[in-house]
Amino acid sequence: MTPKTLNPTFPQHLIAGFRFGEGLLRKNLAGMSDPQGAARPAADHNNALWVAGHITYWRSQIVAMLGGEPVWAEGEAEVFKGMKRASPPATDGWTLRQVMSAYDQATERLYSALGTGAPPAEGGEQLVGGLGSLALHEAYHVGQLGTLRRLAGLAGVA
Repeated sequence: MTPKTLNPTFPQHLIAGFRFGEGLLRKNLAGMSDPQGAARPAADHNNALWVAGHITYWRSQIVAMLGGEPVWAEGEAEVFKGMKRASPPATDGWTLRQVMSAYDQATERLYSALGTGAPPAEGGEQLVGGLGSLALHEAYHVGQLGTLRRLAGLAGVA
C-alpha cells in the first residue's frame, strides 16, 4: 500500500480561510466599546468579548499544534476555552483591547506556522483534518460576532 501524500499547498488554503475570518472579525469588532463587547444578548448567551477571546484561544492552540509558542500560558485564559454547556463564563477583568492584542499575536504566529510548509507525513492527515475543523469552528464564531455587533446597536458590516 502506498502512503498517502498530503497536498503541499494546504497551508495556503488554510491561510486564505483564516485571513478571510480575520477580516470579518476585525470589521465586526470595529467601533465596539468594552461595555458593548461585554453585554450579553440574554443571560445564558456569550458576549462578543468572550467570542473574540474564544477565537483567539483556539488560534493560539493551533499555533501550539503546529509546534509554535501559544500566546497565553497554560491556564491563563481558560475562561475562553469553551467546551462546557453550562452558563456562559464570566469575562470580568478582560477588555476587547487585551483580547485583540493577544489575537494579533496569535494571528501572526499562526500565519508564520502555516507558512513553514506541509505538515509532517506522520500524523499529517489527522492534523490537516483538525485544522480544517478549527477553521470552520472559527467561521461559525465570526458569524456570531456579526449578530452580536447588530444586537449592540452597530451597523452590520458583511
